[in-house]
Amino acid sequence: MPQQTWCGAAAGYLGMWLAMMVPMMAPSLVSMLARYRRSVRGADGIHLHGLTVLVGVGYFVVWVVLGAAAYAGGAGVMAVGVRWGTVAQWLPVVAGVALLVAGGVQLTPWKERQLALCREGSGAAARPRPTPWARGGMASGWACSAAAAAPA
Repeated sequence: MPQQTWCGAAAGYLGMWLAMMVPMMAPSLVSMLARYRRSVRGADGIHLHGLTVLVGVGYFVVWVVLGAAAYAGGAGVMAVGVRWGTVAQWLPVVAGVALLVAGGVQLTPWKERQLALCREGSGAAARPRPTPWARGGMASGWACSAAAAAPA
């Protein structure tokens, strides 16, 4: 946008990123939070609602970090394209190839395993413990982000 600062553009992008991610990732988040609540229900002296919120925030912290990385990567590619015209000519081809590869990844056993990890949880996300750092939420966030990503 004209007259917009870099910070303003990044904040706008991250706001839209979260507006997209929250409803898209809500189904896996709800099931993960339900497992978390069941696992800590019997513990003494635990503030269940507050811990559940922390785990949910931890989940979306991962997505904010990935959104910031996507914005920085896109800004970098655009800067290179503006600076060197030859690179800009190849950007549509590179984007098309990347989309074809990402589409092919959707059919692989790797993608199936990542989606299962996201839905069912594994490791720290499957056996969450009440922690102030919301590690269970962040572990699930990383598992679900791996399910959404194509291998590099």
